[in-house]
Amino acid sequence: MARLKDGVTLAQAQADLEIIQRNLAARYPEDRGYGVRVDGTYLAQTKPYAATLWRLIGAAVALLLISTTNVATLLIARASDRQREMVIRTAMGASRFRLIVQSLVESTLLSVVGGFFGIPIAWLGIQLIKWVSPEDMPGVIDVSLNPEALGMFFVVAMFTAVASGLFPALISSNTNAATALRGGGDRGITAGPQHRLTQSTMMIGQISLTCVLLIGTGLLVRSFQAAQDIPLGFNPDNVLMAEVHLMNKKYQEQGRADDLFASLLGKARQLPGVTAAALSDSPFCFVWWHDVGEPFTIPGQPLPEPGHEPRLNGQLITPGYFNALQIPLLEGRDFDDRDRRSPGQRFQNPGIIISRALAETFFSGRSPIGKQIELPGSDMDAKTYTVIGVVENTQHAGLDQPSPKFNAYFPYFQHLTHYEFLLLRSSGDPSDLLPALRRTIASIDPDLPLGKVMTFEDAVGQRFGARKLTALSVSIFSEASLFLSAVGLYGVLAYMVSRQTREIGVRIAVGALSWNILTLVLKRGFTLVGLGIFIGLLVAVAFGGFLGSLLYGVGSNDPITIGLSILILCLAALVACLLPALRAIRINPVTALRE
Repeated sequence: MARLKDGVTLAQAQADLEIIQRNLAARYPEDRGYGVRVDGTYLAQTKPYAATLWRLIGAAVALLLISTTNVATLLIARASDRQREMVIRTAMGASRFRLIVQSLVESTLLSVVGGFFGIPIAWLGIQLIKWVSPEDMPGVIDVSLNPEALGMFFVVAMFTAVASGLFPALISSNTNAATALRGGGDRGITAGPQHRLTQSTMMIGQISLTCVLLIGTGLLVRSFQAAQDIPLGFNPDNVLMAEVHLMNKKYQEQGRADDLFASLLGKARQLPGVTAAALSDSPFCFVWWHDVGEPFTIPGQPLPEPGHEPRLNGQLITPGYFNALQIPLLEGRDFDDRDRRSPGQRFQNPGIIISRALAETFFSGRSPIGKQIELPGSDMDAKTYTVIGVVENTQHAGLDQPSPKFNAYFPYFQHLTHYEFLLLRSSGDPSDLLPALRRTIASIDPDLPLGKVMTFEDAVGQRFGARKLTALSVSIFSEASLFLSAVGLYGVLAYMVSRQTREIGVRIAVGALSWNILTLVLKRGFTLVGLGIFIGLLVAVAFGGFLGSLLYGVGSNDPITIGLSILILCLAALVACLLPALRAIRINPVTALRE
């Protein structure tokens, strides 16, 4: 970590460090193949969540477009009903500009009133985001309805007012007065083909966007479920995890740090309700060795090509770690006092416990116990380790981290570290152990700071926080868009029925059956739905990769998800179409012909 001088850019720092890295690679051949990447600290913190936030913004924009077109569609219908009024006002001397301004004022009033009721909904949405967001998501705690957010709300409200009201205003003000006045009667001015085409086009656009959001929601929900179904290889229930930092200078010596951790571990095991306790430098989701793993080789096996060595996740653990997390020991033994060195002592071939995946891959068909593993680039004292045990595979890192699939465990007391995680398995609620744990640490060293404390179950849940946030948020957006599209489709068809009352009455009078009228309305509605779904499918397939990095266990073009999304959309459309259709078949032909 470094602070750049004034005027120095990240690109310049990147170039300088690349020169240094090339010089190091020339002096130290084992460093060849490694690179340097310079990031700002804020960018490094936010980068893992950038994709999630951009997808949420995309879903919000899609919902905004659906809402805008929905309002515009309804305003077009209202404008058609008010054309006679506009014609009379034009004949009396009102300018087209004045008529347009009046319509925009009305749409602005709708936006302002809707936005006013939207503010408490926005506040509830912020609380929901804070609730489901991971704790390590930068800036989420500061999200609020501040002046900047309210200013953005005002801009969006004005945009919605203009976008939804301008086109209907242009339509309602563009009428030939002489032609319209000759029509006579409330229905003398009917919506022309241009109006119907505009309404239909907007409706198709709404359905297309809704289809895309529904498919995206289905993929994210299925992916979230698949991620939660991954076997972790350990039991996170009833485990308390606490960070312990030895930042005081008096613990810089290996012996003093070891003695403190040994004392802490011994007293923690005596706490009431504790059934197992252990220390680890990097439990679940806290990846060691910079997330890329440590390269290793197996003596007696062919050497891999440089840069293609297999890699493993390494953890420093104390005896009892596997009991604390209930990780099955499949073969061999756990660490014990034989694996603890005295100050100044060096092990020639210290023990290592490996995962089942590593054992099956490199020691297939034979026991790995007693075999050796070499870590040529390790910063620990030893480079060669002897396998003493095999444990079940564990999901060591989060799904979004490029973590190797091989895990290995090293005796904690063979390597100096001042940052540890204390794991306590409880017979009851693990949170109840916290007061006693604080007293225990204070009795050992009152100046010893205790870092973040959480249940292991919460720590695991945070790894899925970004997926949960995305799935939940997009689900809400898609459900809202489905409702709006259904309302819009109902409005378009209801308006069509009201404008074609005379035509429907004539059809009934000349012998048309109720089924014929029902089919007429449903055909119109599902023509729009079919075109919207077709376009939505094309968009979903074309931009399926947009969700690629967030999906796990499901493809971006999953046929089951797409089929269910279409089915849900069709059912909602059927309900929206049936109401105007049932109204149409109840039209009295005598009354209709008199209008």
